Amino acid sequence: MRLVEKCIEIFGQSLPFGVAECGRAFGATLKPSEYPLRHEEGEHMGVVFLCQPTEDQQWYYHWQKARLRWWKKLAANPENFSLVETPTSELPGHTLKESFIKYKFPWGPAVVEQISNTGDSQFQRMDDETRARFKIAKGLDGRTYPHRLSLSASVDKGLFAYICDAYSETWRPYGPDHELKQCVVLRLHSCLSPRIVAVLPATDDTRVSTYCRMLTEELRTVGIVSSLSRVGAFPYRLALEDEMGTPYRIIVDEKTLEAGILALQDRDTAAMEDMAGRDVLQSLQRMLSAARLSIHSPTFSR
Repeated sequence: MRLVEKCIEIFGQSLPFGVAECGRAFGATLKPSEYPLRHEEGEHMGVVFLCQPTEDQQWYYHWQKARLRWWKKLAANPENFSLVETPTSELPGHTLKESFIKYKFPWGPAVVEQISNTGDSQFQRMDDETRARFKIAKGLDGRTYPHRLSLSASVDKGLFAYICDAYSETWRPYGPDHELKQCVVLRLHSCLSPRIVAVLPATDDTRVSTYCRMLTEELRTVGIVSSLSRVGAFPYRLALEDEMGTPYRIIVDEKTLEAGILALQDRDTAAMEDMAGRDVLQSLQRMLSAARLSIHSPTFSR
């Protein structure tokens, strides 16, 4: 709460405002039923949000909707995320409202985020001298204490939920004979994928490899996380990128050297589109911008 106190000094009586943090945290209990998610230490992110006492319920329901919407936006199967409200009779002491965002893992639902409204109970438990520093203006007739909302999420559980959510098995044609084979596709959102583009040489031609290296460097220069995939035969490279969840692949072959034509493949649909080399970068930037906008669209309205 010392950080919150400093923020009150900085922002004065301007409410609402929140303080966000992310770091290592230690759990008090281990639940065997949550294996393999049980651990004593993990990465957590949270927000302490202060608001006027008359607006706490309004903000509580706002955060419920905003946080559930955020989890679903990044998911391949949004229906696996759900919001569960704690019944009034089961609320812990000093808590006015409490809810959990859960993900439906293969072995059952587990909590990935907790949202709670504790009112001004935390300030009331402080000594008089400390409590006085948290008072805020209440119209023209005195001062009162802000109400506190807290949001706490496990980064480890959240990431594991997205990996489970993205995992899928399908049939795709691989190899020169285009024989259908069962494969694993990790349908991660492009904002979660460790790399965005894989550049794949379709042949072992030295000129093709050189072109791929230059293209990879150009993509990195404009901020697109990319890598040059040269492990194994070409069909194996495609299957490997499916398993790693790489959203887009650029395939370079003899046509590229002769006419400057590249093939851009989408991971989810496996559709492949031939286009001029100068158009590939613009197409990637357009698709990635659309993906980021869908995540960062304004949600801070009540």
